[in-house]
Amino acid sequence: MLQCVNDKNTSLRVTSRSLTLRLVSIFYATVGDRIIGRWTNNKYLSGKIASISEEDISILFDDGTTITHPLNHVTAVFADTVPVSVNYKDHVVAAWQGSYKQYIGYVIEVSESQGFKVRFEDNDGAWYQKNQLRIFSNAATVYDG
Repeated sequence: MLQCVNDKNTSLRVTSRSLTLRLVSIFYATVGDRIIGRWTNNKYLSGKIASISEEDISILFDDGTTITHPLNHVTAVFADTVPVSVNYKDHVVAAWQGSYKQYIGYVIEVSESQGFKVRFEDNDGAWYQKNQLRIFSNAATVYDG
């Protein structure tokens, strides 16, 4: 089991015996846990942790495909849990209507009756309920341009 602890600078230090790596989400990661993981096209899919080593995390996606990411890719994997709260301008991941693929977007409007309006990177938008959203890290990655 890997344990994540706050490192006083909004990222986290992950320890497993002498292993120390930085992640952005607080969660205990074990094989079989439900996660959201990045696929090769910078889109995200739901799946579960297939294996964890001192350097890598392997994911088995719900569609049967697999991928392995280095543990230091801080936005490659995060816990598939309903957020405690969602706010205006939060960076989120949500499945596009009728799709299993998860896309990155921002909350651009909050309505008590409709939920949360999310605008995605391609400028499309849709309304979601809190249980359909996952908070996405604002951390810069090697994939940011």
